[in-house]
Amino acid sequence: GRFDTIFPVVAIAVFFAVSLIVLLDYSLLGDMAVEADFFAEIAPAARQIAGGNLDIADYPFKGPVSAAALALLHALTGPWGLGLFRTGNLLSLLSAVAVLWFVYRVGLGLWGRRTAVAALVLTACNKLFFINAHKAGSDLLFMALVTAVMWLVLSGRTDTRSSLLVGVLAGLAFLTRYVGLVVPLWAVGAILLMRKKPEPWRIWLDASGWVALGTLAVVGPWLVLGLVQTGSLLTTDNLQNVVRNFYPEGGPSGGFESLTGILTHDPGHFFLHYFPHLAGWLGSDVGEVLGWPMAVLALLGLVAVLLPRGQRPRDLLVGWGLVYLVAIGVVFYLARFSLPLVPVYA
Repeated sequence: GRFDTIFPVVAIAVFFAVSLIVLLDYSLLGDMAVEADFFAEIAPAARQIAGGNLDIADYPFKGPVSAAALALLHALTGPWGLGLFRTGNLLSLLSAVAVLWFVYRVGLGLWGRRTAVAALVLTACNKLFFINAHKAGSDLLFMALVTAVMWLVLSGRTDTRSSLLVGVLAGLAFLTRYVGLVVPLWAVGAILLMRKKPEPWRIWLDASGWVALGTLAVVGPWLVLGLVQTGSLLTTDNLQNVVRNFYPEGGPSGGFESLTGILTHDPGHFFLHYFPHLAGWLGSDVGEVLGWPMAVLALLGLVAVLLPRGQRPRDLLVGWGLVYLVAIGVVFYLARFSLPLVPVYA
């Protein structure tokens, strides 16, 4: 209806206007956390892309999507003279706008208007989300890609075009943050689980195949470039973040070469640290992302979602939260890493 078009547009416009005022008045310099990464990695890589260069060495922790998006937006806003930092702020704010739109569509499709309105408002007013919507970084862009995939998958679309688009967006999410590997995996699994008897398997298998193809089309060239330049399909320093979580003292003298190596080196040590850390992660989210009143509401909401039978898309929304939590739980806790969970909490 008209409300479902007008309300999110007006609400998001208010969010954008307030955020822009805050951004222009207060965000004068980069901070020492998120935006330190921006100045050290994303901005220099964007300059290289603008100059026609693509070197794996410029991307020690992330793929090229953040830098490419920054370079493109900077080219489009060139007449305004924003500079890379301000363009990075604007990229995050535009990504936040996209997140709110997709959150509304997901809520509308799964529960109806009241839940959609509540989910949009709760996400927009979440302190972590609002703050990071003003920061130059990759978190909000990744979050926008994730929520777009959630919307397309949970809407039950199985046509070729939608499935390919899911794959492309999931591939872009992976090349924004490497933990995004779970996005295409969840998408394929969710599509297969969306099947209802007696629908033929072929429809859902075809859709998941197109998702995989779309992902490969985006990710494949980057992996090939990595193989040509470094001899490895995926070169990343993210492993040190996992080591830092499980072996604060640095681990064995020879170090680790893969996540599998960390797991097989001492499986007992790994799991004895992993599960308590995961519980601690959720506890930290209560304090830093939600706050106790919202945490209680989220828990009650979880019960309300999981108790009724025959609510497969709603269960899969919770499933996304669990898949992402399991994946991100291997690294040390930072509140902003939980941003893709904020719509699920809402």
